[in-house]
Amino acid sequence: MKKIILLLLLTAAVLCACTPETELPSGAATQGTGSSSDTQSTDPSSAAQTDPSSAAVSGTTERGSAAKTSSAAPRQTQTTGGNRPSANAPKNGGWHIETGNYGRKTATYTGNEKCISVPDGVETVEDISSSVEELHLPASVSTLYLQGGFSLVEHLRKITVSEDNPNFTAHDGVLYDKNFPKLVHYPYAKPDKRYVLPENVREISNQQMPGGKYTEEIVLHANATIEEYGGIYFLPENLKALTIAEDNPYLCAIDGVPFNKEKTRMLFYPPGKPGKTYTVPSSVTHINNAAFLYVSVRAHGLYPHPQLKTVILPNQIVFIANLNASDVYELENPLEVLQSFHSYLTFETEENSVTHHTLKELGLNIRIRS
Repeated sequence: MKKIILLLLLTAAVLCACTPETELPSGAATQGTGSSSDTQSTDPSSAAQTDPSSAAVSGTTERGSAAKTSSAAPRQTQTTGGNRPSANAPKNGGWHIETGNYGRKTATYTGNEKCISVPDGVETVEDISSSVEELHLPASVSTLYLQGGFSLVEHLRKITVSEDNPNFTAHDGVLYDKNFPKLVHYPYAKPDKRYVLPENVREISNQQMPGGKYTEEIVLHANATIEEYGGIYFLPENLKALTIAEDNPYLCAIDGVPFNKEKTRMLFYPPGKPGKTYTVPSSVTHINNAAFLYVSVRAHGLYPHPQLKTVILPNQIVFIANLNASDVYELENPLEVLQSFHSYLTFETEENSVTHHTLKELGLNIRIRS
């Protein structure tokens, strides 16, 4: 009898151990209010749909919902139609805005619109896509990385600026510093063949020479000067001539080629100027090493003149050798590179003249004038 009772007790114990716990009904756990981002939701489907990338970004997405904040995030990101670099960004292109140190907003445009306006509050425009044809800058923009010789928006035709912008102004689609002290950016696709420098712009940088793919003539007023840096110039590839006011005390032009006022120094030969032969004026004693080379505004490479084959020189030419091009192009031997490009040209001169000896020292192609 005792064995039977013991067996019954053991059977009951096993049955109790195998019985599962009663499952709580859905919603029995403590629920959040839905208004605080710190409260966890009990809906497992909502947890699975949470975008993990939002935990690393602070700001607002285009859907208007607040993204989760991470204490490790160094800056805020706001995307309005952008397709990079946020994982939440839609694929149709647009502005990507980042807020960096001191709350400064930087914008990049990657969309396909032809006419765009920089969003209000943006201070720096880092880049815009090549599809843009017209660009408007609000009052907040103070830095534009389109400026300078090394940047190109291939289809940009026109830039406009808010009148309230304290840093920039625009005239006829060209961007300048507010009070016109210098040219900032000439749109590459601006359709005009002729560009006239405004009267209150005094200096042109050789790395910001005005002009685009359609520019054939640049007109300089009486007070204009051209900054020189090692004799290398960023030039529109179709530029045929410079026209310089006769009363300019610094510069002059002879047949579209720029010289100093005394006509003793030749600055450069326009890359679109027609003709296979060019005769340097007899008054010239100095020619920049890169006078017959140019940096393409479009391709940013160093090129020989596409048409010119022969240069006829006077007898007293001394080529200037202070190029310093390595500061710009990181060339180990700039003069050697220039010599190789000048091998496309033949320099004609009289035998045993100063010019003849100078050309021989440089190793350039010489043809003795008969």
